[in-house]
Amino acid sequence: MEANEQAIYNIKNIIDEEQIDCDFEFKDNYIYTDLEDEIIKIKNEVSAVNSLGFDAEYIDKLNVPFNALAGIKFKNQAQFNSLKYVYGLCKCILNNKGEIYEDSKVYDIKSSTDGYITYTKNNSVRSKYVVLASHYPIINVPGFYFLKMYQEASYIIGIETNSPLFEGMYINTKAPTTSFRTANYNGKKILLIGGSEHKVGAKEDLSNCYTNLENVAKALYADSKVLFKWQTQDCVSLDKIPYIGEFSTVMPNVFVATRF
Repeated sequence: MEANEQAIYNIKNIIDEEQIDCDFEFKDNYIYTDLEDEIIKIKNEVSAVNSLGFDAEYIDKLNVPFNALAGIKFKNQAQFNSLKYVYGLCKCILNNKGEIYEDSKVYDIKSSTDGYITYTKNNSVRSKYVVLASHYPIINVPGFYFLKMYQEASYIIGIETNSPLFEGMYINTKAPTTSFRTANYNGKKILLIGGSEHKVGAKEDLSNCYTNLENVAKALYADSKVLFKWQTQDCVSLDKIPYIGEFSTVMPNVFVATRF
């Protein structure tokens, strides 16, 4: 949790220093339940978080249009438009004489006398350090991350409504999970509803994935209009915690970041 808090303010500092317009907002985050037998677990979780020195608050009445019996409130979390943020970072890199190469798919990394050689189709790069932040690690051996992760698909819709939208970011505790948050679009707040996750390759009726979210939207706001639909595939680790750090003990100075 401490790393998460530091990341929020690190990103905020970068946004301020580089003047990146990416709709950054501090928002309270809520993990809620709609099940009576989960309430005691929520209370115990709040006590556990507080005992570690972090700020969490038990909420028994959430001012939202969906069923939420109780929840954990984490203050001053954040959301921003990640694509606008990345564009800002790219501009910053270029302004500081850095170089970005597109259409340069890496297919292998090998040790050399002074570090590593990273191979692309037409060129190679020599470096002392390598960071594998390619979503799914591109090297199988060593590391064996393909044995430690699986791919999960999830879906999200952006809806427009004439009704006032609630504040904050919300996700429920039990599967199937559904998340709610707002975003800025054309000077207006729209609601993002996410969920319908499943393992990639599982026998699922994919036609229901968006329909389920649209049904949630209609139940909340009868006048809701779906503006956008997205689908993503995420890496999920066996213990649900991201892999960040050394890629393998036999490849010093090679680092990995995956499973966010």
